[in-house]
Amino acid sequence: DSAALEKTLEGYTEDAIKTLFNAMSKYFVDKEVNAPVTAYLIADLYNAIVDMASVNMSKGSSISLDENGLLKYKGFTLVETPSQYFVEDEIAYFSPAGIVIPFVGIEIARTIESEDFAGVALQAFAKGGNFILDDNKAALAKVTTAAPSNYNVTVTPSQNGTVTSSAASAAAGATVTLTIAPDSNYQLGTITANDGAVTLSGTGNTRTFTMPAGNVTIAATFTST
Repeated sequence: DSAALEKTLEGYTEDAIKTLFNAMSKYFVDKEVNAPVTAYLIADLYNAIVDMASVNMSKGSSISLDENGLLKYKGFTLVETPSQYFVEDEIAYFSPAGIVIPFVGIEIARTIESEDFAGVALQAFAKGGNFILDDNKAALAKVTTAAPSNYNVTVTPSQNGTVTSSAASAAAGATVTLTIAPDSNYQLGTITANDGAVTLSGTGNTRTFTMPAGNVTIAATFTST
């Protein structure tokens, strides 16, 4: 809620991610933020960045071959963060070091008769939290995900074996309508998305399934009839 800047990422394509990080870089430079900035990312977004073709050669990125992870991208330190620490539909938080101050404050205090000495003792109930100055909120940014879009993909059998078709990148949860071009000589076998089996609904030449996140390659296996 304290973030002054909010961006929306529409799909985990390489171009969309580059555009997002370029915009974030410009924002923090224009705000004259000199402290190191950390990007806390959900696993889907972090993995999409690691898997980008350009990260092995891109300026401003550093990849750890030992851990198969990316340490920095566009000058931001990347931290893969469990999704339960994000508000629904939010997928990344950008925060400079040292601007959020944790604190413990006394909420209730009272005196009670001491059993250890003659006199009274102080009993208190404390509550923890985080504090950020209003001026520092300008240095916080967050990223939300676009509502899942639906995609139509056509797969046309042309030979025995596997036929692939690339669908547009989508947020997880999008619905794909898969149309299998009619061909009496071939029969549909299995469907996978990004090498993972998907559960199909429907019959005949039109099927639907739920899209995983990121760039999706759909593979349809056909056999001769």
